[in-house]
Amino acid sequence: MFTGKRIILAMCLSVTLILYLGSCASAPPEREPAPEPQPQPQVNPPAVELGDAWDNVEVQVERSRDRHDMGGEMARAEFNCEWTDGQKAGTVYPQEFVDAETGEEAPMDFMWDHGGNIEAGVYDVLVDIDHPGPGECWLRNIPLKGERVLNVVIDLNAAKIEVPLGKIQEVAVFPVGTYEDYESRNMLDAIPEEVELALYNEYNRDCFAPSGSVDLRVTYIGDEVEWMEGYELPANSKVTEMQ
Repeated sequence: MFTGKRIILAMCLSVTLILYLGSCASAPPEREPAPEPQPQPQVNPPAVELGDAWDNVEVQVERSRDRHDMGGEMARAEFNCEWTDGQKAGTVYPQEFVDAETGEEAPMDFMWDHGGNIEAGVYDVLVDIDHPGPGECWLRNIPLKGERVLNVVIDLNAAKIEVPLGKIQEVAVFPVGTYEDYESRNMLDAIPEEVELALYNEYNRDCFAPSGSVDLRVTYIGDEVEWMEGYELPANSKVTEMQ
């Protein structure tokens, strides 16, 4: 009698042990905690430094369909400039390439007017936009890499002045605040020529000016002068009348 109870008890313990071991075998292993995401390095977007009056200027890096055969460690780039609605501005001459991360100047192979070859990287590029362009400026954080030929476009987002000449003889464009500054010093007749952003008259009919808020000096027939402070020149537009 006791032997039978012992057999039944042993069987129960065996079943319990089997179920326990089975549950342990089927339990999923503990997962290691996922690694914390590492912060990605911040890459500043391309930008243009051309003075406060040219705040609306943009720079874009476009990849053409053409490939170059220099390998991924090199880049081939062409620099261009547009006034408004895709109308070509002056020729862009690259002057200096500075590594955007290290600040060290990089050797360049720019043998033709506005293009050439350089080691792949991200650069601050000093360029000169010839007449009738706005002159020298920095392009910041320009990525020059890949096997495609690159077209770096400086879009000036300018306004073209094309008012009828006759009653109006001349329109001179100045940075906003010019009138207030020189009028307070009684020097409106002695504004330096380099302050002037653009000039429109019978000798300068192809006149582009930076868009945004500017001061205009409008000279009418008989040399009557009117200043228009904070005049808004819309981007990518043609100004055909003074409002």
